[in-house]
Formats: sequence, structure tokens, C-alpha cells
Amino acid sequence: MPRERPSSLGRVGVRLSVDLATGLDLAPPPTGFHFAVLDELFEIQTFLKMRLYELSANDKVHVISMSLLDGFTDHDAKTVTTMLSTVDVVITSLTTSLIQQLYQIKHSPKYVDILANKLRHKLRAVEKLQSMQKLLKEKSIELKQQALNLRPTLEKLIDQTKILQTHVSSNKIFYN
Repeated sequence: MPRERPSSLGRVGVRLSVDLATGLDLAPPPTGFHFAVLDELFEIQTFLKMRLYELSANDKVHVISMSLLDGFTDHDAKTVTTMLSTVDVVITSLTTSLIQQLYQIKHSPKYVDILANKLRHKLRAVEKLQSMQKLLKEKSIELKQQALNLRPTLEKLIDQTKILQTHVSSNKIFYN
């Protein structure tokens, strides 16, 4: 079903994003539709940059002759700049890593398998860390209990050491 091109720029941005979303939904992966859309967008971007340069040139005769040849007279520099910024936004949104990952998830079962394996490995690592944390907590509790159990023995040992020190010091007096 052919789509008509809207005349206002605001509707162009909305229509363009709707067309792209629909196109990405319908495109089978082998066709490379995503890259074809990006190629077209880069061509539009280049055309608009050239048109903006021509409109900003001081040579009015050149601008008038180019406008008459192209039939592009109803757009001024402000309109072309707005169109260019809209195309830039679309290109930026299509080339983000998130969009690329979502596109690959949607159209590549192998990529989904790779992500699922990575997720499984991370989950296993988390489980290992959790079990190690639990084991260390148990070991810590066990060692605290052992320290409490050894406290009376330590106190006895300290007392006996004091007694022994007093005996040694009293024997020292006899030997000197």
C-alpha cells in the first residue's frame, strides 16, 4: 500500500518513524532492510546538507537556478535545517547499540541463544557467589562460637602465665 508524503515536517518525522518500525517488523533478516534504510537516510542527510549549503551561499543567482531546476523552492534554510535535524534524530536512534541488539534479538535465533548462554553463565556465577557467601557466613558464625568456647581456656592460660611469671621472677631473685 503506497503511502503519501505529508507536507508538514512534524508529520514527516512521525510518519518516517512509523514506516521504519513497520519496515523493521516486516523485514526478514537476509534482505538487509535495516542497512538499506540506513543507506537511504544517509543519502537524504547528504542531500539536505548540500541543499542547506546552497541556501546559505551568497550567490543568489546560483540558488535561484538550482531551485528552479529541482522544484525545491518552497523550502527555506530553516525548513531544511529542521528536516536535517529530524533525519539526524532518526539515524541516531537507529544506530544506537540498544536498537541494534533488539534488531538482532528479533531476527537472529543464534544471537538469542548466545545471549541466553551468557545469562545462564551469569546466573551460575551469582549462585556460586551466593553459596560462597552463605558458606562464609556459616564459617564466621562457627569461628565466633569457637572463640567463645576458647575464651575460658584463654583466661586460664593467662592466669597460669601470670603465676608462672611470678614464680620465674621469684626464682630470679634467688639466682642473682
